[in-house]
Amino acid sequence: NHCNASAQKRAASPYKGVTRHRNKWRASVTLHGVTQVLGSYVTQEEAAEAYNNAASRLHGEFHRPNSVGMACA
Repeated sequence: NHCNASAQKRAASPYKGVTRHRNKWRASVTLHGVTQVLGSYVTQEEAAEAYNNAASRLHGEFHRPNSVGMACA
């Protein structure tokens, strides 16, 4: 399943669920094919934390959290 997949290798951000959008970082999470945008953040790390919180709540034990501050590209 895709709930515990890692971030894409060629993505702008090394964090799963974080993309660049209009000079900010957007966090989003997908559940049952529906993407929920969590908001826009100044830093990638803030967006990754927002993703971690939402993914934990939505996917429970199957979520794969971002290691904020220790991302590897």
